[in-house]
Amino acid sequence: MGFNQLFIKKPDLDILIKILNCLGLQGLNDDSEFSKLDFVRLNSLIKFQEIKDEVSMYYLPCKKTIYFNNITNKTLITVTRQFLKIFNYTLESKEKYISGKKYIIYKLVTMEEKIEKKNNGTQSGKIVVKFD
Repeated sequence: MGFNQLFIKKPDLDILIKILNCLGLQGLNDDSEFSKLDFVRLNSLIKFQEIKDEVSMYYLPCKKTIYFNNITNKTLITVTRQFLKIFNYTLESKEKYISGKKYIIYKLVTMEEKIEKKNNGTQSGKIVVKFD
């Protein structure tokens, strides 16, 4: 029986920090933004390949084949999000145009921050429409 639907056992904080380092982040308190453009500059996929075996040992065998056979920038983001969720963090994303091309910019936030921003943006889901 596994820890949840993805993991055999609960990942520890050290492995999460190693994954974040591949993305150019120093730790959970790092508030810098990054995009897939930074992955090329930082050689993120090459760095992740070095710790791939260590990371994959936490996954259930059926999930391991899905996420670790062909690692791309997209799977790197997915794996990072899965590990962050265990520690009550997530990646917030927004679109940004750089030199006329659209990129997704990511930022590390706590789940509480994301929920708070969502609630403040919708004003508790109540909308009033008046016709004069």
